[in-house]
Amino acid sequence: MANENSTQQPSSPFDPNKNNLLSFLDFSVVKSWDDVKTKFHQQMVNGKLFKKNFGVCIGFDERSKHFAYELFDVLSKRKKIKPDDGITLQQLKEFWDELKRDDQETRLAIFFDLCDLNDDDKISKEEIETILKWTASANNLKSIENQIENYASLIIKEFDPDGNGSIETWKYVAIPMLVYTSEGIYTIIKKQIYEVKVLKATVYSKNDLVALRLEKPKRFKYESGSYVYVNCEDIAACEWHPFSITSAPDDEYLSLHIRNAGDWTEKLVERFGKAVEGGKITKIGGIHRQENINDSKWESGEKYPKILIKGPYGAVTQDYKKYKVLLLIGFGTGATPMISILKDILNQIKTHEKEKSTDENGESKFKKAYFYWITRTEESFEWFKGVMNDVAEHDNGRVIEMNNHLSSIKREGDPRSVFVTILQNIQTKIEEIDFISRSRIRARHGKPDWETVFLKLKKEHSGKIGVFFCGDSSFNEVAIKCRKHSDDSTQFEYHHEGT
Repeated sequence: MANENSTQQPSSPFDPNKNNLLSFLDFSVVKSWDDVKTKFHQQMVNGKLFKKNFGVCIGFDERSKHFAYELFDVLSKRKKIKPDDGITLQQLKEFWDELKRDDQETRLAIFFDLCDLNDDDKISKEEIETILKWTASANNLKSIENQIENYASLIIKEFDPDGNGSIETWKYVAIPMLVYTSEGIYTIIKKQIYEVKVLKATVYSKNDLVALRLEKPKRFKYESGSYVYVNCEDIAACEWHPFSITSAPDDEYLSLHIRNAGDWTEKLVERFGKAVEGGKITKIGGIHRQENINDSKWESGEKYPKILIKGPYGAVTQDYKKYKVLLLIGFGTGATPMISILKDILNQIKTHEKEKSTDENGESKFKKAYFYWITRTEESFEWFKGVMNDVAEHDNGRVIEMNNHLSSIKREGDPRSVFVTILQNIQTKIEEIDFISRSRIRARHGKPDWETVFLKLKKEHSGKIGVFFCGDSSFNEVAIKCRKHSDDSTQFEYHHEGT
């Protein structure tokens, strides 16, 4: 049974009944108007103070410069001043007086104007992302900086229960939003810690990856695309590392696929490699797979390292249910959040759960899901072979189209890969198994031709198509194609999750 160790939640630093709910000024840095006036004369040019020096005058440090820029623009707009013209000493005094007014209504109005970047009286997810960027910079918080899109989705989800895509009634949400940003996000980050039993471990050749099947804690609810932080006390008691959950929400277990990609993961894979020594070894082609056998020590979990998980946490891929057509793209282990989505869709196909697989009009919620997995080594296909075969058996391309690409192979039609194609054709006729992927899903050669992919989707579908990409953020070709091929008829909405 998984142990649940609840963590104590912090009290909110904001009290709506007190005047410290919002304060734009740090009086420990700039104590009075005289200090501000002195800095004005140091920073002015021809009697004017410009945006780039505004933060310095009112006591902001370098990390808060982007926040200071936005604040300058908001105050200028409220005073009907053109920001690019700069401000006089008298106008700076008016700014100062407004910022230090003991009036929460005014402070909340300024805060909302800071958030409402396009002046449409509502706050969109994109605007929240911008806010979180200067929040992360001002507070030197890498934890927010690296998860901006995820956290923006969480905030929108919290304050937009009707799914409008924006926060519209600011007076009613401004105070709880402020409490949320201090307490709610902290609660999300803290979450709950579980000690979980390892039900099964499989280590793939050359200690490249370990697949873990874990006991699912009670009341542990998550959506496809979620991730957890993992801790192994044998390696480092204080280190937590994020990994996508590859099981579907309805599965009775949790599964994780953890690749050897650094010091901590190397040690984890090595420890599980030692734990499964003496277990069943399977060799297919050049791929070695070793996993536990059914004996009392493995069944009790005694042979495995102690594993703690913290979560679950939302990811951008959780938005996939908004779309009837999906384009799911994973590079290497970037396939892991997509696998969870595929399992979820497949479970709905297999069980015919009407409340999940159809909308209120009785129409299929998912018209089509196109999955593209690009990997450099054929060993990788072994990681999710079971899912591939499951899709081939139960769906047969009706809803899910699988495209597994081995980038190390020359494209089909290249003289250097002709015999690979011949072998695939022969082997498939004999066994209905692709000899490269070792599954019923044929491995394709080289990387996808993204131009062709997008043209095909645009020809076959109209409306919004959800494009979910997980891989190296430096690869931006997919994002470029989304912009290029979006028009009034078809809109490719791009979501990126880093690996």
